[in-house]
Amino acid sequence: MPISQHLQYYVWGYRNANENSTFITIGYHFNDLKLTFKEVKQVGKIYNKYAVPYENGPIYVVSDRKPLTMT
Repeated sequence: MPISQHLQYYVWGYRNANENSTFITIGYHFNDLKLTFKEVKQVGKIYNKYAVPYENGPIYVVSDRKPLTMT
């Protein structure tokens, strides 16, 4: 099930995802992902000259979400 901030995917929410779920991300920065996930591994990258910038970039597999903290 895709999760995205683009169009209607955002409305669908995270469904049954939890702290043990694994995600594939595109267009995020490594340091930003490390703030949220303990395991971050780059598995490739994507580039399409016709895509908008956030649709290009590294592909990461992330898992083991860190607990949310209020600051």
